[in-house]
Amino acid sequence: MEEVFDPIHIGHLITATNAVETYNLDKVIFIPSHITPLKDRDLEASDIDRFEMIQRSIKKIILSLLLVIMK
Repeated sequence: MEEVFDPIHIGHLITATNAVETYNLDKVIFIPSHITPLKDRDLEASDIDRFEMIQRSIKKIILSLLLVIMK
């Protein structure tokens, strides 16, 4: 998923989870973009902060995704 993630939110996580379940994916890669083409504003969080937000957010769903994959 390429997205700005400013901030990452539950919609991003639900989309990733649905993609894993629907397409039997082994992994989903989150790529934070520095450019926000769909929004007419500057980014509020730094690149590092957005990267850390992604890491913290996906840690919470990794276990649930592993359980889905293992079923």
